[in-house]
Amino acid sequence: MTDERRKRERLRLRLPIVLKRAESDTPIWSETADMNSDGFYCTTTQPFSPGERLACLVVLPAQSAGAPPRDRFYLEGQVEVIRLVVSGTKGFGIGCRIREYQMINGEALPPWAVAAGVDHPPFSPNGEPNSEDDSPDSGEVVTRRRA
Repeated sequence: MTDERRKRERLRLRLPIVLKRAESDTPIWSETADMNSDGFYCTTTQPFSPGERLACLVVLPAQSAGAPPRDRFYLEGQVEVIRLVVSGTKGFGIGCRIREYQMINGEALPPWAVAAGVDHPPFSPNGEPNSEDDSPDSGEVVTRRRA
């Protein structure tokens, strides 16, 4: 018997993502490990609580590597943390359900994303995979929110 709860299959898709708590001015950079139209999984250095709502911004691949930020596209949205996994040395894995989103261009970036340096992400803005394995199934599930 499998523990699969998803309605749609997730694709292994590594894209830069910025998460922000409502009460914080400090955005948290991460990278998706997998994603579908309902949600995503990523690893962060900070734990989140199931049920917590976050603002997020997914950096989509550009047509050309040197595209200026205003020529790029982003998915801006609100997500809910539904799962927290302790990933040992990798930090905390979080499964998020997308509550709402819209596609925006670089001219419509929210101020918190500009302040986070979305135009200079701390890793490949084209979502190039790295050599580490951050499989969403590694680690111990410590909390899960019931749907």
